[in-house]
Amino acid sequence: MRLRSSLSQLLAVGQGGAIMEEGDAELLLPPVLQPVVTIGGPLSSMGGAVGTVQQSAIANGASFVSGVAGAFTSDMITLGSGIWLLDLRLRWYFTGTTDVTKSASVTFIDPDANTQELLGGGFFSGIQANEHTQFTIAFDRAGWLVRLRRDPTIAGDIAELRATLLAFKLT
Repeated sequence: MRLRSSLSQLLAVGQGGAIMEEGDAELLLPPVLQPVVTIGGPLSSMGGAVGTVQQSAIANGASFVSGVAGAFTSDMITLGSGIWLLDLRLRWYFTGTTDVTKSASVTFIDPDANTQELLGGGFFSGIQANEHTQFTIAFDRAGWLVRLRRDPTIAGDIAELRATLLAFKLT
């Protein structure tokens, strides 16, 4: 099927020295359109998963602190090998003494203990954030950990973190 495309025609005419040819302003569609839909495996756990998760699961983490508190970490979920669709959301705020050397985040830790921050940021007074990321990733081995973490706070600081991870196992 051929569809007339006014955008293609405008682009072709707008080029200096371009010559319009038969079919330049048409979009060619295949005879059969096949939509692609990604469906994860069945949901096996909603928080509280123990050990390495091998099926789709939902994990949550949260921290609220007011005043002096030590560093905080919470292991949300450990993922097995395979292909995963990860949908991660982090809502957090901080008010108090600005300190650019301190932060809060959701961190990815590989089986060799290497870390990578996925979402989060520094302790800037008055910051409020709602962050979201979604990606598909293939793990060749089990033991990939998703951790919620926060650096220590001092008197007058208030910090809240809430994270949700939807981990859909694709294979």
